[in-house]
Amino acid sequence: MSMPTSSCRFPMAAHPRLSAMRRPAAFPSNTVSSATIMWAAFIEPTQQIRAFGVKLKHSANRAMIEGKRVVLVDDSIVRGTTSLKIVQMIREAGAKEVHIRVASPMIFFPDFYGIDTPDADKLLANQYADVEAMAKYIGADSLAFLSINGLYRAVGGEDRNPARPQFTDHYFTGDYPTRLLDKNGESMGNKISVLASNG
Repeated sequence: MSMPTSSCRFPMAAHPRLSAMRRPAAFPSNTVSSATIMWAAFIEPTQQIRAFGVKLKHSANRAMIEGKRVVLVDDSIVRGTTSLKIVQMIREAGAKEVHIRVASPMIFFPDFYGIDTPDADKLLANQYADVEAMAKYIGADSLAFLSINGLYRAVGGEDRNPARPQFTDHYFTGDYPTRLLDKNGESMGNKISVLASNG
């Protein structure tokens, strides 16, 4: 990808990632404005609601986009709903190219510890054979993710230890820190035994 002429983070959580990416080179940002709404598209129950929410939350700055190569920096991609709609919006505002850089690895596995992520087959990374196919679905000229070791180096300075992961990374690796009793259909007796054995 050649040097972009404009850039944007979405959502707000991606702002530190964009700041880090822009440091080596001077190119403008804030091509997309985001309403200050504490909400994530992927948790909504239907695609219609998710798509409407993205449209409600974001708007494009045509004056900064038209005729330019735009890089969108996201913190993660779950279903791909937000990415698809944002890319469409940027293209409609006249962008010459649209590239997406994601500051996390691909999400292959759902979460069972409080974040309402979908079943594995609903995750974008499981629906396409490779990154190029994902980019085509989203409508981006290119798409790239941070590697798992890149993430570990960014937050801890060392590569992931497969035997004893330094962080909970089950979204990316499937290496859950506990047995998934409800998901695996284990009996209540087994659950109580596990709780008792854990003190």
